Amino acid sequence: MRRALALALLGLGLGGALAAQTVKAAVGGELTAQRFNTVLVPIAVDMAGSGGQKLGSYTARLTWDPVKLTFYSVVAGNFPPPQVNTDSLGYGVLKFTSISPVGVGGLATVAQLLYYVPDTVGTPLTLSFSEMSAGDVLPVARPVG
Repeated sequence: MRRALALALLGLGLGGALAAQTVKAAVGGELTAQRFNTVLVPIAVDMAGSGGQKLGSYTARLTWDPVKLTFYSVVAGNFPPPQVNTDSLGYGVLKFTSISPVGVGGLATVAQLLYYVPDTVGTPLTLSFSEMSAGDVLPVARPVG
Protein backbone atom coordinates (compact mmCIF):
# COMPACT_ATOMS: atom_id res chain seq x y z
CA MET A 1 0.00 0.00 0.00
CA ARG A 2 2.76 2.45 0.96
CA ARG A 3 4.67 1.56 -2.19
CA ALA A 4 1.62 2.30 -4.36
CA LEU A 5 1.08 5.64 -2.59
CA ALA A 6 4.74 6.62 -3.04
CA LEU A 7 4.61 5.70 -6.74
CA ALA A 8 1.39 7.69 -7.16
CA LEU A 9 2.90 10.75 -5.50
CA LEU A 10 6.03 10.52 -7.64
CA GLY A 11 3.85 10.14 -10.73
CA LEU A 12 2.00 13.32 -9.83
CA GLY A 13 5.26 15.17 -9.28
CA LEU A 14 4.68 15.56 -5.56
CA GLY A 15 7.69 13.50 -4.52
CA GLY A 16 11.06 15.06 -3.88
CA ALA A 17 13.57 15.06 -6.71
CA LEU A 18 17.30 15.19 -6.46
CA ALA A 19 18.94 17.94 -8.47
CA ALA A 20 21.63 16.71 -10.84
CA GLN A 21 25.12 17.97 -10.16
CA THR A 22 27.35 18.19 -13.19
CA VAL A 23 30.97 19.24 -13.33
CA LYS A 24 32.36 19.88 -16.81
CA ALA A 25 36.04 19.74 -17.71
CA ALA A 26 37.59 20.55 -21.07
CA VAL A 27 40.56 21.70 -23.03
CA GLY A 28 39.66 25.37 -23.48
CA GLY A 29 39.85 27.84 -26.30
CA GLU A 30 40.63 27.68 -29.98
CA LEU A 31 44.06 26.11 -30.19
CA THR A 32 46.05 27.22 -33.21
CA ALA A 33 49.70 28.02 -33.72
CA GLN A 34 52.09 28.46 -36.59
CA ARG A 35 54.80 25.90 -37.23
CA PHE A 36 57.89 26.29 -34.99
CA ASN A 37 55.91 28.37 -32.45
CA THR A 38 54.23 27.57 -29.15
CA VAL A 39 50.61 27.20 -28.15
CA LEU A 40 49.18 27.59 -24.64
CA VAL A 41 46.56 24.93 -23.84
CA PRO A 42 44.24 25.86 -20.94
CA ILE A 43 42.60 23.06 -18.96
CA ALA A 44 39.37 24.27 -17.37
CA VAL A 45 36.90 22.77 -14.89
CA ASP A 46 33.46 24.41 -14.66
CA MET A 47 32.03 23.99 -11.16
CA ALA A 48 28.88 26.04 -11.89
CA GLY A 49 26.70 22.91 -11.99
CA SER A 50 28.16 21.37 -8.81
CA GLY A 51 25.53 22.66 -6.43
CA GLY A 52 27.84 25.22 -4.82
CA GLN A 53 30.81 22.91 -4.31
CA LYS A 54 34.37 24.09 -4.91
CA LEU A 55 37.06 22.08 -6.65
CA GLY A 56 39.60 20.94 -4.04
CA SER A 57 41.76 18.49 -5.93
CA TYR A 58 42.08 16.63 -9.20
CA THR A 59 44.22 14.11 -11.04
CA ALA A 60 44.22 14.43 -14.83
CA ARG A 61 45.78 12.91 -17.92
CA LEU A 62 46.24 14.53 -21.33
CA THR A 63 47.26 12.60 -24.45
CA TRP A 64 48.31 13.72 -27.95
CA ASP A 65 50.47 12.63 -30.91
CA PRO A 66 54.07 13.32 -29.77
CA VAL A 67 55.26 13.71 -33.37
CA LYS A 68 52.95 16.72 -33.84
CA LEU A 69 53.28 18.44 -30.43
CA THR A 70 56.11 18.67 -27.91
CA PHE A 71 55.36 19.47 -24.26
CA TYR A 72 57.42 22.42 -23.03
CA SER A 73 56.16 23.58 -19.62
CA VAL A 74 53.20 24.14 -17.33
CA VAL A 75 51.85 27.50 -16.16
CA ALA A 76 49.40 27.90 -13.27
CA GLY A 77 45.88 29.13 -13.86
CA ASN A 78 43.64 30.28 -11.00
CA PHE A 79 44.25 26.98 -9.18
CA PRO A 80 47.50 26.08 -7.36
CA PRO A 81 50.25 25.02 -9.81
CA PRO A 82 50.06 21.33 -10.66
CA GLN A 83 52.64 18.68 -10.02
CA VAL A 84 53.50 17.17 -13.40
CA ASN A 85 54.58 13.61 -14.16
CA THR A 86 56.63 13.72 -17.36
CA ASP A 87 57.76 10.09 -17.54
CA SER A 88 55.57 9.32 -20.58
CA LEU A 89 56.04 12.47 -22.68
CA GLY A 90 57.71 10.44 -25.43
CA TYR A 91 54.41 8.59 -25.84
CA GLY A 92 52.32 11.78 -25.77
CA VAL A 93 51.02 11.33 -22.22
CA LEU A 94 51.12 13.98 -19.48
CA LYS A 95 49.77 13.31 -15.99
CA PHE A 96 49.20 16.21 -13.61
CA THR A 97 47.55 16.85 -10.25
CA SER A 98 46.97 19.63 -7.73
CA ILE A 99 45.27 20.38 -4.42
CA SER A 100 43.57 23.52 -3.10
CA PRO A 101 42.54 23.20 0.57
CA VAL A 102 40.07 26.10 0.32
CA GLY A 103 38.79 25.09 -3.13
CA VAL A 104 37.98 27.12 -6.23
CA GLY A 105 34.41 27.67 -7.39
CA GLY A 106 33.03 28.70 -10.75
CA LEU A 107 35.36 28.31 -13.72
CA ALA A 108 38.72 26.97 -12.54
CA THR A 109 41.67 26.99 -14.92
CA VAL A 110 43.58 24.15 -13.29
CA ALA A 111 46.59 24.32 -15.61
CA GLN A 112 47.90 25.97 -18.75
CA LEU A 113 50.17 23.69 -20.75
CA LEU A 114 52.71 25.15 -23.15
CA TYR A 115 53.50 23.09 -26.25
CA TYR A 116 55.97 23.55 -29.09
CA VAL A 117 54.45 22.98 -32.56
CA PRO A 118 57.04 21.34 -34.88
CA ASP A 119 54.58 20.50 -37.66
CA THR A 120 51.66 22.00 -39.58
CA VAL A 121 49.43 18.95 -39.05
CA GLY A 122 47.17 19.08 -35.99
CA THR A 123 46.56 16.43 -33.36
CA PRO A 124 43.61 15.73 -31.09
CA LEU A 125 44.10 16.32 -27.37
CA THR A 126 42.33 13.80 -25.15
CA LEU A 127 41.66 14.90 -21.56
CA SER A 128 40.56 12.56 -18.78
CA PHE A 129 40.24 12.89 -15.02
CA SER A 130 40.68 9.95 -12.66
CA GLU A 131 39.81 11.99 -9.56
CA MET A 132 38.08 15.22 -8.58
CA SER A 133 37.27 16.15 -4.99
CA ALA A 134 35.48 19.03 -3.31
CA GLY A 135 37.49 21.57 -1.35
CA ASP A 136 36.70 23.55 1.79
CA VAL A 137 34.69 20.74 3.36
CA LEU A 138 36.31 20.74 6.79
CA PRO A 139 34.62 22.66 9.61
CA VAL A 140 36.26 25.91 10.66
CA ALA A 141 38.26 25.52 13.88
CA ARG A 142 37.43 28.21 16.42
CA PRO A 143 39.38 28.89 19.60
CA VAL A 144 37.59 28.18 22.87
CA GLY A 145 37.98 29.97 26.14
